[in-house]
Amino acid sequence: MRVDCGGRVHRQRRLGVQVSGAGTAWASLLASPADVNVSVNLDRLLRGQVGLLSIIGAGKTVATVEDDLDLTPDHGGFRAELLTSLATFETNRKRERQTRSNESRAARGLPVPGKRRFGFESGNIVERPEEAGVIRAAHRDLLAGHSVRSIAREWNQRPCAYAPC
Repeated sequence: MRVDCGGRVHRQRRLGVQVSGAGTAWASLLASPADVNVSVNLDRLLRGQVGLLSIIGAGKTVATVEDDLDLTPDHGGFRAELLTSLATFETNRKRERQTRSNESRAARGLPVPGKRRFGFESGNIVERPEEAGVIRAAHRDLLAGHSVRSIAREWNQRPCAYAPC
């Protein structure tokens, strides 16, 4: 069994998104000569059944902090399917709770947690006039038939005094 510890480290910052296709971190992981893929937990490596099936198809073993998971025998694949299904359920459940909480906070006029959204002051309730105006203009342009690309090009060409820009 060969473990490749000297290769590139890929970090995915967006949870629940597994980007596939040529030239992606996922493609290089599947094409790697390593027999073992190391992850903190299985749900940090896999985002769903499609990812699991591609790992199994590549003949990989997954090592996690909790334990190793040999995906080649039937019972290993079955166990991984159960764990991946549970992880997907937990991800969906967390998203639903956060959505309900954010909707409730917004309805009560309370700030929604997270980074400041473009067009709003910290807390994401009160508009930042100069940015909100830019957003409104972009909406008008979209409704008038302008493409998102043309709006982005215009934004990138103009100097702006507000952040982020």
